[in-house]
Amino acid sequence: TIYLRNYKYPYETAHLLGYLGPIDQQELKKLSDIDKEIYHSGSYVGKDGIEKVYDKLLRGKDGKLLRYIDARNNIVGSEISELPVEGNSLMLSIDIEIQKLAYELLKSFKGSVVMLKPKTGEIIALASSPSFDPNRLSIGDFPYFLALSTDDKNTPLFNRAIQGTYQPGSVFKLVTTTAGLLYNRWDPKRSENCTGALRIGKRVFQDWAVHGYVKDIVKAIEVSCDVYFYKVGLSLEPEELINTAKTFGIGELTFIDLPNEKRGFRTSVEIHKKRYNRDILGGDMANLSIGQGDWLLTPLQLAMLGAFIFNEGIVYKPHILKKVLSPDGKEVIKEIKPEILREEKRIPKEIFEIVKKGMIQVFQEGTARGLKFLTKYPIAGKTGTAENPHGKPHSVFMCYGPTDAEDPNDVVVVGVVVENVGAGSAYAGPIAAKLIDKYFDKYPYKRQTQISQNKQSTF
Repeated sequence: TIYLRNYKYPYETAHLLGYLGPIDQQELKKLSDIDKEIYHSGSYVGKDGIEKVYDKLLRGKDGKLLRYIDARNNIVGSEISELPVEGNSLMLSIDIEIQKLAYELLKSFKGSVVMLKPKTGEIIALASSPSFDPNRLSIGDFPYFLALSTDDKNTPLFNRAIQGTYQPGSVFKLVTTTAGLLYNRWDPKRSENCTGALRIGKRVFQDWAVHGYVKDIVKAIEVSCDVYFYKVGLSLEPEELINTAKTFGIGELTFIDLPNEKRGFRTSVEIHKKRYNRDILGGDMANLSIGQGDWLLTPLQLAMLGAFIFNEGIVYKPHILKKVLSPDGKEVIKEIKPEILREEKRIPKEIFEIVKKGMIQVFQEGTARGLKFLTKYPIAGKTGTAENPHGKPHSVFMCYGPTDAEDPNDVVVVGVVVENVGAGSAYAGPIAAKLIDKYFDKYPYKRQTQISQNKQSTF
């Protein structure tokens, strides 16, 4: 039996759903004795995405046909000895309207969008561009597959959401803030005069702008002052910043139900010494503190970082599968429950509140204030510009919202990376804002009263 798929939204969902293809020799060799009863030469199997991860749930069981052959090897009769069993149906957490918009906003660029529910880990949208048509791969269009596989410039088969790794840029300042306060190296009320540059040793480290008087760390997050965070970084021991980055999930797998997820990269004292033949020095700490240098994260990890902040130290395992259903879709066989992936109890609530306040100010008055014209809903976020040694910087943006939702279960997190276009507020931010707007137009929420909004703590 050959299973054919008709993917209704091929380019929009290619990296999510994957595609089918004939089982190859390597896959046959890896089969266990039990799997050999399910798969055989000629079987069509999931090659990527959900199709690959949940192949056994989707495929069911082949039927068997007995053929009767005479002495001259002629077929003289046949009968069905075993009827085929249809595979299960899967309900995904994806909202197809949001998924379609995410791809539409991305398709002119290289990049990725991830939207998820921080209180459950459910993925609402996960888009990667450039994309491809899985329908052509599922019918065995080998020349098309070869063209995709050898397109080194666009890498359309590459799922940027979980395999693309990028420097976090200024989004990392939220990690630096947390480290400085957690280890009591920095007073959150400390002011600095951000003149646009800071000399460290013989080198001058530039800021992206002259910010003048920055009254406290919340204001520093709002305006994204590099000089301020250079100084926060210099106040820390390298291990303190590195350990905090680990706590935020940088360099850690999320274990999403998609194949071939990359873990990104998180430096260490040992790695740095091996790579550069020296200890981590002041200049290194300055770079690391603003998200440059030896940090790499995926767009999914970017969104998970936002979920960590919103949940104040709790991260749920991200997942696309929501329910396993009977073949006719009428019976729920299994429902995926929220599963805590990581829980951090060392960071006090007061620190998260400071970080959140800074993120709210980014949207209200700071580097992302222009997004107020693109969404009706208040969000908290952080822009970033990720250095790229191969060309123009990448645009990075992470946010959660709405910040006035009464029920935290209504809140979503969005992570966006757009390659080779520059500042996060110019490209990635508008994509996130438009997705937020579309989502909450579709799913209205109950807003907090003014009294409850005013309960946000100050320091």
